Amino acid sequence: MQSRSNPANNVNAAAARNDKGIQPVFVITVDDPQKVSDPILKFTMYTVHTRTTSPMFQKSAFSVLRRYSDFLWLYETLSLNHPGVIVPPVPEKMPFGRFNESFLQSRRMALETCIQKTANHQVLSKDPDLKMFLESDSFALDIKQRKAELANQSGGLMATIGQTIAGPRFYETDEAESVPGQSRVTAA
Repeated sequence: MQSRSNPANNVNAAAARNDKGIQPVFVITVDDPQKVSDPILKFTMYTVHTRTTSPMFQKSAFSVLRRYSDFLWLYETLSLNHPGVIVPPVPEKMPFGRFNESFLQSRRMALETCIQKTANHQVLSKDPDLKMFLESDSFALDIKQRKAELANQSGGLMATIGQTIAGPRFYETDEAESVPGQSRVTAA
């Protein structure tokens, strides 16, 4: 296994510089792929360890468990939140051989690279969904709440599509001020 530099040294050195308005530093490792089986599904959980100088976070060091699908959710969400920004992609989904030890290690390294680049990106590092991904202990519940919030803010996808297709609504009214023989149109 490769030797890694001590993440604590990187974060501590960056903390001293961060007081001057420098971009916060994230040192993130993805470790310990664990195969999980239930009667219906098999999947792999990864431990995501984060150390950061960012004031957005409650602690400077924390760890959470995440599935591959959680990384995929983060990628898709960040892409929607920041349309002009190139979000580092997650590794491809593998339908066969995904529980092979060498595959798990290569995916682990690719996920680590992806999340490290994402967290240290000048724009993406400030995204609340990244914060939730890195520190939430109730991630599945938080995602559901987040989706509900977004649906309420936008009125839902169907409402948005309906407004786009139909355009503004107009009503025809007859008022005393209207010119004889003409009707007056007002916006709803």
